[in-house]
Amino acid sequence: MKRWMGLGMIPLCAIWVLGQAKQIPVIERTEIDANHVLAIYYSDGKKAQPPKQKDQVGVSSAAVAEDKQTVGYLVQYENSGTSYPVPLSLVLYKSGKILQRFNNGRPISEWYFWSAGTDVAIHTTAVHGAEGHHFALYDVGNGRLIDEWTGLPNEKAPKWVHHTKYVSTILGVGMPGFSDDEVNNPYGLVIGPDNALYFCDLDNQRIRRRDPATKHVTTIAGSGERAYKGDGGPAVAAALNMPHELRFDKAGNLYIAERDNHVIRKVDMKTGIISTVAGTGAAGFSGDGGPGTQAQLRQPHSIVFDADGTLLICDIGNQRIRRLNLTTGLIDTYSGTGEAKPTPEGAPVRSTPLNGPRTMAVAPNGDLYLALREGNAIYRIDAKTQTLHRMAGTGAQGYSGDGEPVSAATFSGPKGLALSNDNQLYIADTENHVIRRLSLDDGRITTVMGTGERGDGPESDPLKCKLSRPHGVFVDVSGVLYVSDSESHRIRILK
Repeated sequence: MKRWMGLGMIPLCAIWVLGQAKQIPVIERTEIDANHVLAIYYSDGKKAQPPKQKDQVGVSSAAVAEDKQTVGYLVQYENSGTSYPVPLSLVLYKSGKILQRFNNGRPISEWYFWSAGTDVAIHTTAVHGAEGHHFALYDVGNGRLIDEWTGLPNEKAPKWVHHTKYVSTILGVGMPGFSDDEVNNPYGLVIGPDNALYFCDLDNQRIRRRDPATKHVTTIAGSGERAYKGDGGPAVAAALNMPHELRFDKAGNLYIAERDNHVIRKVDMKTGIISTVAGTGAAGFSGDGGPGTQAQLRQPHSIVFDADGTLLICDIGNQRIRRLNLTTGLIDTYSGTGEAKPTPEGAPVRSTPLNGPRTMAVAPNGDLYLALREGNAIYRIDAKTQTLHRMAGTGAQGYSGDGEPVSAATFSGPKGLALSNDNQLYIADTENHVIRRLSLDDGRITTVMGTGERGDGPESDPLKCKLSRPHGVFVDVSGVLYVSDSESHRIRILK
């Protein structure tokens, strides 16, 4: 197949040969951040950002040419003064200059090819036509769609559907720290009632909040001291001890699972006062049927609110799920016998062993999804029958089963679960260094982020971005997946 640049049918090689005599550092990678800003990283350590085009909203996708000096990228524009982004242009950038720009913000009506390791094609149809709207960046050689948007015919303001997801870092620099830009081993995370991101900054012994508008990060709980003290006072002055997970109740109050204090604590978000709602601070198992504050837990890792507002606790050191009634303050055992044994299919919740109950997610119908860390499996607890059913995982440790029925899948210490509005269950398969997605519609599992090898990036292709023991996952109402890439000291998003 011949590769043509379009517009005058200039052969690609005629343009790319220009400037080859100069010793220019090669491009190592590109990144597109959450604000759709493109950064190009060179072998000499320098970073470049192409100049912004008129009316440009941002960059959506980028591919490096095989000369390692040219980048092709897609640009979104404001269309006719409206506020919605329309991707209408392909730009080739090289050596600090715009090398070629196709369509000048107008629809492209034919295919153009250039080499990006393999053939890559870009195509669109009329923006306001009877045929509808289509814009795509396609890796022909590998048969892979890089980016695509579609719209309905004759829409005056088409709502573009972005099919291909990319990963970017919203917080963290790859090294442990404590600042507006740094985190130190992030674990559980959640979007709060105010639409801000709240997360467990584990090794900073704090709960922190990232403002969605200013991107400023503030501390909600924890002084940085690793201890158990401060109840009855301001949460920001209290000492925490390895906070693993956090959740909000319906009233907007924040609950925190502290693994090494063996307690669950509450932050009243109106007053900022912290208190303990379950656990004594000493590890053990006691107190069922009595007040939660007099009961003992052993390394609680995860919490979730059931459909009726009851707080469920993964009391992993006791191989149980404990249940705290927030109205009465009483605690009991919901599931588990204290034995780390296999969980039989269809067994009743109350009298069945659990092998490492690590994390949970609740479905709209009340069903509970449970990840067993040592059991290397995902179970569903039926809300009506109160029985346990294996959803995924053979129980053996491994990394297999993508694209196959979930019964054949293997995991390695799953530690995070998140359920999306489109019936997808996301799993932090921690020791495999990947995020996987279990479709509750067709029962198949796929990897959506990570390579299976421990590392840190590169972004923005999620299947080329190495992770390092990710623990927390959360999906917001718009479908954006948040991932705490714990030992890369980053919080990433997939959108």
